[in-house]
Amino acid sequence: MKKCIGNSFISFFPDSSTPKTIIIDEIVVDPKFRRQGIGTQLINHVKNYVSQNKNLYNQITLFADPLDESVIFDNLISFYKANGFTQDSELANLMFWPPV
Repeated sequence: MKKCIGNSFISFFPDSSTPKTIIIDEIVVDPKFRRQGIGTQLINHVKNYVSQNKNLYNQITLFADPLDESVIFDNLISFYKANGFTQDSELANLMFWPPV
């Protein structure tokens, strides 16, 4: 039997009224399977999609908001920075890839 141990919710905005942005609404990994690279694999999948579809998208944006009380905000920010995201200078939980 297969079990879902991680997923992400993503919004696509390729039209001309918005920047060519993919928004990662959330990334969730089952607590029993964290720190095994699953979140990084989910992010890399989205980054690869953007890289392969540059005519449609040129940026990933996310809001680093812990959905689970066991997730510490600073650790979440560190996780996204380790995966190539930069933090907005004014809004601490807003992250971008590639860095702007």
